[in-house]
Amino acid sequence: MLIYFLVYIDLLFYNRKLKRLVAIDLKTGDFRAEYKGQMELYLRWLARHEREPDENPPLGIILCTGKKSGADRTAGTGQKRHPCRGISHRATAA
Repeated sequence: MLIYFLVYIDLLFYNRKLKRLVAIDLKTGDFRAEYKGQMELYLRWLARHEREPDENPPLGIILCTGKKSGADRTAGTGQKRHPCRGISHRATAA
């Protein structure tokens, strides 16, 4: 039995100098551990289905609007580790 579910990456870029895909997930509120797991899922999918042989592993960035200070997180995906960073950012009115 196959179960399909929809997941969406908020922003996906390709960095030519780093030769890798960069996935950015935008979240409201403080960072939660489940966000890291979700990003790991995105990175594994990108590495398996979208990555070209000459590219580096994809990079994941989680941007949160919470008031807590920024915290670095590293997303592990089995033996090969994909970098994943969680950053808290407070938007200010211009």
